[in-house]
Amino acid sequence: MLIFPHPPSLLPNTPVQLLPGLAGLNASVAAGADAAYTSACLQGLQAFHSLQQLELSFADSQTLSAADVVQLASLRGLSALRLCNVSLGAAADCSPLTSLQGLQDLSLVHHSKVSALMVGDSHLQVLGRLAGLRSLVLQGRMCSATDQGLLALSGLSSLSSLSLSWVPWQSQITQVGGAVG
Repeated sequence: MLIFPHPPSLLPNTPVQLLPGLAGLNASVAAGADAAYTSACLQGLQAFHSLQQLELSFADSQTLSAADVVQLASLRGLSALRLCNVSLGAAADCSPLTSLQGLQDLSLVHHSKVSALMVGDSHLQVLGRLAGLRSLVLQGRMCSATDQGLLALSGLSSLSSLSLSWVPWQSQITQVGGAVG
């Protein structure tokens, strides 16, 4: 596992940068990282042109910006993307992720009791357009998410594994036994 130090050190000619052919990378971002640091780490990942699997864990909760999502979406060869302790703010447009045509495994996990994994249905609607997904894990607070947002995932015809874990009283998703309308 690669641990991104603080401050970022993904500069040219570091040992990791000398391995541009890596197919898989499991990295942790140390505590104390701010938005600028997160962006620098994501920009540093652009050196890995052959990256197929990325697991990125943050010690502290990180809200991804629209620019961060674009950086992730530019890793076109990804088949698996696992992000731990991230939040997709309402303003973060996730639609660039639809360019990840080969993405089969997506895991978005957020451990914070304060901030949300995602707000509203817009992110769920984008995830519903990732046609190649076979596995989807969404774990964390999904504030203001509705049944319509979850129904957007019904178009994922290749999906064979779905794991949803959220705080029900912070969403408008119908509970088990309720009617979807």
